Amino acid sequence: MSQSQAPRQQVDRGVRGFVVIAAGASTATFSIAFDLGAFGAVFFDRLNAIWVLATVALLSSFVLGDRLPLSNLGRVVLAFPTVWLLVALVDARRPDVFADAVVNALIAITVMSLPYLAYTLVAVISPGFLTLPDRRLQAAAVIVALVIASVGFALGRANDLFLTCGDFKISGEDQPANCRKGAPTTQLFKPG
Repeated sequence: MSQSQAPRQQVDRGVRGFVVIAAGASTATFSIAFDLGAFGAVFFDRLNAIWVLATVALLSSFVLGDRLPLSNLGRVVLAFPTVWLLVALVDARRPDVFADAVVNALIAITVMSLPYLAYTLVAVISPGFLTLPDRRLQAAAVIVALVIASVGFALGRANDLFLTCGDFKISGEDQPANCRKGAPTTQLFKPG
């Protein structure tokens, strides 16, 4: 292998890692942001999925020790969903305004940690795959996920421009207050 081929392979690996991180984080954040825009809420099933993934990565880091290199700061980020869950359990028994504010802040932090969670999970599954050669690619992956999340939020808010109440109903979702009345536009054929 010549020297001119070696840097190309490193760049290719970095580019692939960038795309995997950006796509994974964007896929997760888009749905959450859309729901937040359409309903003003982050649905519990999405939070539960984040909690499961973060907790698996966190516990794996303790079980595997040095074989899974994860900084203490990384462990703190992965612990946020568990902290949210514990605070929410306490808040459910003794609700007050301060505890509600803490729960909402922890939910926001949990959602914002999705790019790091995606990075951590892919790094565990395929450590050599995510060698992002410079910090610009790392920052760009986060920026892409944030842009996609912003688009998701905006589309959720403006769902009535391209979806109908029937689209939400057929998907099993609740209907946002601003949905446009009408039959589903996304149904390609009637079963049966």
